[in-house]
Amino acid sequence: MAPAFGLIASLPSSCTQETAREQGRSESPWAKVDVDGTWTLEPHGGPPKPSSNNIKVGVRCRPLNRTEKDMDDEFIIEFSENNELCISNPSPGTGEAEDSLFAFDHCYEPDSQSETVFEQMGRPLVDGLYDGFNGTIFAYGQTGSGKTYTMEGPADKRGVNVRAIARVLEAASMRSDGVSYEPLEISMLEIYNEQVRDLLRPPGAA
Repeated sequence: MAPAFGLIASLPSSCTQETAREQGRSESPWAKVDVDGTWTLEPHGGPPKPSSNNIKVGVRCRPLNRTEKDMDDEFIIEFSENNELCISNPSPGTGEAEDSLFAFDHCYEPDSQSETVFEQMGRPLVDGLYDGFNGTIFAYGQTGSGKTYTMEGPADKRGVNVRAIARVLEAASMRSDGVSYEPLEISMLEIYNEQVRDLLRPPGAA
């Protein structure tokens, strides 16, 4: 059987000091201004991250579901400590490799928590929003691979989206630079058949 996993990509983009000032932002514990005027994100107060490598890709594998267990399917993915995973082919054809090795910025095993995914891939983006950074995080994968679980999650295991909103509100309340971030607006966009609609906006609203 094909392994079920989803890719999670985070894409922050740098901005100049002038852009940040135009938007009413100033330096914070989450960012610094380099000598050339480029703002570089420092998540969690750590060392500056190079702005030349903005795209981070992680992979999260879900556990076998009930149907797969009833069919006696086996988990064919092995993880290493250096963010690599090996996918074994139980029945390789002629000329096919038995094992395929892939490397990512982050790998999440079936027992991983959505909180860990957010802290590593989502929170640095959210913290950078108030310092002039744009950020995008999205999940990609086949149907049933766990995208909705990772991004939304059940009430007792909040996903990346819910945690990001909570962090936005928390970060806004912590700012002490005299800038007001009210009102904050949230959109939930659905793209279906090349049509875009906001799921939080009543039908017919402008």
